[in-house]
Amino acid sequence: MIAKKIPKNAHIADNYKELAHYIAAAKEAGEKLDRFWIANCGAGESKEDLDLALVEIEAVRRLKPDVKDKSYHMIVSFRPGEKDRLSDQDLKDIAETYAGALGFGGHQYVAGTHINTDNFHMHIAFNRVHPETLQLVTPYRDFKILDRVSRQLEKKYGLFVDNGMAQRKDNSAKLSPSARDYESQTWQESFQTHVLGHRDAILKQTTEAKNWPELHDVLAEYDIRIKKRGNGFVLLGPDGQGMKASALDRSMSKAALEKKLGQFKPPIAEQKATQAKPLRPKRRYKRRPILRHPAMPPLWRKYLGTQKLTPAPPSSLVSRSLSNWKLFLVSEAYRDPLAAVFLIAHQEMLHLVFGEDHPTPVTKLANPALKAWQEAGHWAKAKSLSWLSETRSTGRGCRMDDEGNLLVPFRDRNGHLQAVRLYSPEGKSLNIGNERARGLVHLIDTRKQIDKGPVIFTADYADAVKIHDATRRPVMVLADPNDMRQVLKEHQRRYPDSNAIIADPAIPRQPNVPIVSLPDQDDATDIRRAFAQTTDDKAFMVWDTCTDWANSKNSAWLKATGLRGYGVKLTDKGNIAVPLRDRFGRIENVMLIDKQGRQSLVQDTPSDQMLTHRIDPQRRGDQDTLIIARDYADAAALHRATNCPVMTPARPEDWADLARQMCEKNNNAEIIVALGATEQPDDAEKATRLGMEIVRPKMATSFKDYAAPHDGNKASRLIASGTAHYKFDPEKSESSFVTLQDANGIERTLWGIDIAQSVDQADAKPGDWITLEVAETKEVEVEEEYRDETGHIQTRTIKTHRNVWKTQIKDDPAKTPTMTALRTELAPTVGDDALQAWQASKPADKQTIKARPELGTAKAWAQYRVDKDGKVLIPLRDGGNRLVALYQVDADGSGEMSTGPGSDNGLHHVVGGKLPKNPKEPILIADDLVSALELNRLTEKPVVWTVTTENLKAVAETVRRFNPKHEIVIAASDAYPEEISKPLKQKPQRTYRNR
Repeated sequence: MIAKKIPKNAHIADNYKELAHYIAAAKEAGEKLDRFWIANCGAGESKEDLDLALVEIEAVRRLKPDVKDKSYHMIVSFRPGEKDRLSDQDLKDIAETYAGALGFGGHQYVAGTHINTDNFHMHIAFNRVHPETLQLVTPYRDFKILDRVSRQLEKKYGLFVDNGMAQRKDNSAKLSPSARDYESQTWQESFQTHVLGHRDAILKQTTEAKNWPELHDVLAEYDIRIKKRGNGFVLLGPDGQGMKASALDRSMSKAALEKKLGQFKPPIAEQKATQAKPLRPKRRYKRRPILRHPAMPPLWRKYLGTQKLTPAPPSSLVSRSLSNWKLFLVSEAYRDPLAAVFLIAHQEMLHLVFGEDHPTPVTKLANPALKAWQEAGHWAKAKSLSWLSETRSTGRGCRMDDEGNLLVPFRDRNGHLQAVRLYSPEGKSLNIGNERARGLVHLIDTRKQIDKGPVIFTADYADAVKIHDATRRPVMVLADPNDMRQVLKEHQRRYPDSNAIIADPAIPRQPNVPIVSLPDQDDATDIRRAFAQTTDDKAFMVWDTCTDWANSKNSAWLKATGLRGYGVKLTDKGNIAVPLRDRFGRIENVMLIDKQGRQSLVQDTPSDQMLTHRIDPQRRGDQDTLIIARDYADAAALHRATNCPVMTPARPEDWADLARQMCEKNNNAEIIVALGATEQPDDAEKATRLGMEIVRPKMATSFKDYAAPHDGNKASRLIASGTAHYKFDPEKSESSFVTLQDANGIERTLWGIDIAQSVDQADAKPGDWITLEVAETKEVEVEEEYRDETGHIQTRTIKTHRNVWKTQIKDDPAKTPTMTALRTELAPTVGDDALQAWQASKPADKQTIKARPELGTAKAWAQYRVDKDGKVLIPLRDGGNRLVALYQVDADGSGEMSTGPGSDNGLHHVVGGKLPKNPKEPILIADDLVSALELNRLTEKPVVWTVTTENLKAVAETVRRFNPKHEIVIAASDAYPEEISKPLKQKPQRTYRNR
């Protein structure tokens, strides 16, 4: 499809009303209105509402009296044959997409599609004044916007992909849209074709030109003039046709030529207006037909002879015929058989280029079917039929009439419509048309795969759409099951590389044709399973035989690499099966990873098909940050470190194509490409072209290396050590302690005799990373006090065991490839503000704790940190106990959230330490911080703070999942809904409300 703005003639006043009536009337000869609608007007949406809508639009435009040009008129041209693929809603979506991209979202506009002999196109007329804000929108570099959106829409609706700016990967020159339109509408060679035909010779000579006169002489040899226009140069032909000079080559741009030859100088004839006879061009531009034949010159000369006649009024058909070779052939075809032959020849050529089948006359018996088909004005959709509402393929090539009946067309072997089968909304059927015709079929083939591979035959349309949905293979619906032999013979003759499958017991058996029975249920997975063997659906067969989800317990490779299984399964041979899906989420291939980490695909994937595996357990899509990784191993490590959605292509080298596709699909998402440490020659070029950032591992060759088991994974940061009352309880005796913080930021305090002395002996300082373990357990004798029978205190010697602690200093994880190091490394890139703030803060000192008693006891403060501004940071974790956000408390007690990647659903903080392991101890949950702190102070038990009341349900479900035997006590505000207790019904719970 080609979209372009129609520039307004500077000498003609802006008249939106006339433009709208032109779109609605399509009054040019040979043109008629197909579909019409109005958008964003309160007057209505149909053609009948146009007059009232124009009054409304004009009222808005009058509010900008100082602006002369308030209209934006554009046209979208489609390829032949694409009209039938697009429904009314599809066309409206296309118009709305262009509106949003150009900045006209919410603006009033009129749109209509026009039909003539060869060119199906859509006009859109926007009111540049917004009806509410009155902002006047002027799209910047709209030609690039139109080109980019056109490519996106072509992929979305499966249309022919025209070569726009995004497809030009070299400096090759191509016909501009205006030149293509000229040739398709006149069947004459354009001036641009003449220039490009001599491109190499022109560029060779212009390169040798040393000044402007020499350049003008070179161009004049090819009947070309160069002139200044706007901010650039144009090449002009003798009849006024032109093209941008830079479209010939970048070396012909204004900047390049003036840099080489100096400031532009027009030809001498233009400077001095001399009467010198101009040089005769060596290669003149002549009008000539795009299709040539030895017998054509006489007819062509006759056409040229008509140019010398006295011109008729410009609007007449005669005038148009005199200036258009195509219309001249049409007018001559009625009296000159040779013109008719050339007319058909031109149409055949267009058929070869565009693939359009032109209609031919059919028998009168088909007239009722043709009439019913023409009267059915809109294309069918699956949701409009209750008996086929779950399918996707209903309506592919079918229409719907005003009574809601579905019309399925049946065509003969030449593609001529001979009959239609009408289905009522309840599913009852009626045949209309040429019932004598044999071998009529209806083809469902959205992927255009009819020429090779399995083709499924059935006589039931409902079964056909379900089979196609499940298998994605072409399905042929027979009007009469007894015609199978005739249809099969024709099919094998036309498509020798395809093989037939029968899926209907009503169709007679055929030699060497397998038969597949449909399952009793209409489940798409069951249907795909039934056809998997005959359609050679290797991907589904491999995935379907996998029963267990892969994890580190059942997969040797996951355990050895330290990775996790995200949506992957385990094969019977112990390999990892990674599902690769298309843009609709359907599994089209499977990547197998063996125990040595070697990857292989179950089947070949077409180079133009993008298959991916997405890791996004929280189903957040691509709203914020999306990471593109090379393979599953890197993707698994990156997701675990960043908590961002990660996608990987079927082939590592396809990362750039995947990134481009995601960029087109998700304009608001920040896309990051994660590649290995070794840079490939074209990596930087691809990233620059995409406008994306590439991140590489700083401490390893690949991101998956960070997940590999390391000794440092067991290390913790030393926070403090010394002697204090046991568990910081003043009523208990003193004991030795060590406070550690693990790689996830979770702190814990260990108590034991001589545990602090072990740290001192290792010369470990706060901030060092250490491992602390029991080296051995010794049997020792200690003195114990006890009361005898008389109540007096006595001393006795008893035997007990004492742990001997061993401390080792380890490398800083920030300098070793660990998952913590990877998260820290990528935190600035993915916007993990919470982690960066947490790592930059420090534990609170005793003075700070004493000055802020309202924030809880010493046990509560043990989980906090303080930043450089004195704000108290309370860590908030998700259901997996991962630090994902911070609650920052100012000196005045006010708080605010600082988040990172990931969902805020299930955020919580445990005030006062870890939850109790004893199932007899209840778990307390509060929905505000003040209540949680007070409950912890009063009960001396840990309290789960859910951050917000809306978050209470998710947190309670997480607590119940990990603590199924505990009683849960909820202290909530009056706004707390009773329904929140439903997910906790497995165990009794009590609810207290703050009054």
